[in-house]
Amino acid sequence: VINIGFVIFNSVFAIMLHSVWYGAMAGYYLLLSAIRGSVVVGGRKATRRAGGDETALLVNKLKVYRNCGVSLFILEVAMAVAVSLMVLSRRPTQSTEIMAITSAAYTFVKMTASIVNLVKAKRIKDPVVQSIRNIGLAEATVSMLSLCTVLIATFGKEDTDMFAMKAV
Repeated sequence: VINIGFVIFNSVFAIMLHSVWYGAMAGYYLLLSAIRGSVVVGGRKATRRAGGDETALLVNKLKVYRNCGVSLFILEVAMAVAVSLMVLSRRPTQSTEIMAITSAAYTFVKMTASIVNLVKAKRIKDPVVQSIRNIGLAEATVSMLSLCTVLIATFGKEDTDMFAMKAV
């Protein structure tokens, strides 16, 4: 629910500010939510297909885990391309203080939750649970990237070239 809210928030800012960056972030979070949903559905299907066979259950859950990893890899490559284009275009991202504060709060919640959940998932040896936690960690790191971009756009000096800062 929080992700979908953030998708809507980014979409509104993408439209209001005519910003490709916020549109890309909205698309990223939407696709991440879809991947999370497919992992949950895949985990349920794996349990149903296996019946009571523990080996078949593990094999089916490992397939879900693999598919999640492949999906995350493809999504992260797409995000890397978007970030590279943003940095190389040298066009400043437009932002407001409301977006900066909202991004900071979202990033704080996501980072805290992903670290706590990642530690919990290590104890649980379920590939589907670990997939969900990996998605959360990917989401938290991209939210940190988004926060850095928003903070540079909001509080950076207009007369300086922020190319180096955005590239880092």
